[in-house]
Amino acid sequence: MWRISLIGLCGALCFTAGMARATGPGAAVASRGEEWLGEGSDLKLELAHVVAAGKKGNPAQALRALELIAAEAESRGLKAVWLEAHQAWVRFSMAAEPELDLTPAVEQLLAKARQWAMAGEEAEVFALWAAVAKSQGQWLMALKAQDRVSQLALEAGRVARSVEAFLEMARLCREAGHPWRLRQVWVRIDQVLATRPINLPEGLQEALARGREEDTTVLSQSPGAAGTGVDLQPRDSRVLVSAPDRELGRSRFLLTNTTAFPAEGRLVVTAGQTTVSGWQTGESAWYVTMAKGGQADSARSLRLRPGQQLEVYLEHAPGSVEDKVQVRWEGQGTSVAATGTFYSGNGLPAASVVNAGVFQLNAGWSIPLYHEIYHRGPRARVQNLAVRASAACRLEIFDHDTGRLLAVDADGDGFYFSPGDRVLEDADRDGWPDLVIGDRARALEICVWPLGVTGAGITVQAGLRGVDGATGGVENRVQAAVPVRP
Repeated sequence: MWRISLIGLCGALCFTAGMARATGPGAAVASRGEEWLGEGSDLKLELAHVVAAGKKGNPAQALRALELIAAEAESRGLKAVWLEAHQAWVRFSMAAEPELDLTPAVEQLLAKARQWAMAGEEAEVFALWAAVAKSQGQWLMALKAQDRVSQLALEAGRVARSVEAFLEMARLCREAGHPWRLRQVWVRIDQVLATRPINLPEGLQEALARGREEDTTVLSQSPGAAGTGVDLQPRDSRVLVSAPDRELGRSRFLLTNTTAFPAEGRLVVTAGQTTVSGWQTGESAWYVTMAKGGQADSARSLRLRPGQQLEVYLEHAPGSVEDKVQVRWEGQGTSVAATGTFYSGNGLPAASVVNAGVFQLNAGWSIPLYHEIYHRGPRARVQNLAVRASAACRLEIFDHDTGRLLAVDADGDGFYFSPGDRVLEDADRDGWPDLVIGDRARALEICVWPLGVTGAGITVQAGLRGVDGATGGVENRVQAAVPVRP
């Protein structure tokens, strides 16, 4: 597959701009642009002219003109025009050559929007990313990108724009045949409309009504209102690693702002035997290391966008002493806490799944279980996965490292013969989902969509299939949701 990046494009544009500056600031580029456009020095007007002309025909000429406009915008410091020109360039490129991988180009645009603190443009770049992902058949990535659009729009008070993103998410779920995610989207739409009421434009109201009509069956099975605060999962986590191998213990906690408003607060991490030795941040995650004698602060101030899910990874130094770590969110008069227990043992199997947890359902949200596979053998091998629920439950199993969907168990019975079951990764062709494990930990994420949870909740077992069935596994407990009071 062809790959095209804005890095190369920017290099060409910088050369063009350099030639222009040699004869005067922007003169050569503006002259060449006007020769085709004939609209003078108003770059935004020229850009609109190019986009309109490109939609009517001759996209190749439009691409060349967009490159000229982007170079001139860069020389004048017109950031908004630069971003808009490049977004149009990506859209025309996607239409002209669908086989091109435009993801690196969008990543560069996103980096620029963030560097320039242009949140509104950042949202539109994510919308563009969704379009690129959808054109490549990656509907789940498109869904996540549109979710980011909704978060940024709500944070900026652009409620109508967030509803547009939600409706696009609903369409993606509908087309992919995923009523579970579709139900979640509508729960969030209703939450936004109830807590942030505005007069939507007439066209958007009509689109909303059409969507509701199309999804009547799904909405009749809706679990009701979404959560009313910041949620922290799992409530409790246990991580067992090998003492002789001096393994690090790792656990993941998921901090979710289930509301339609931004949430500000502090994340506090404390323990009995260790202290925080370091904080690192990534795209949508915090990484916290725990060790004896750690000197870092125990808390960080955070701001969560509406609907945002933030991953918090705890990495615990090797040690034979059991250590209980508390993770606590403190914000706006409310707090929620969870615990993670790290301990080590002897005689563990050559490969095992770790990170058992206790979770609680929230209406409108799935439960994403996180597990790492520790391999202690001499070389890499293909290992079959064994995942099963104690009650009717849809299980979606992902390779957390790559985001690839490995398998779907539509009813959670642990087998893959029922309607809706799918095995997408099966290197040894034995009918079971598998993963190549090697000399480092591999991570799984299992999205749990209960089809009907009793008061006692359900359990989800995750392990590795051996000759005598599942081995090296753990058991998660999913508790019923707390009723939301009207």
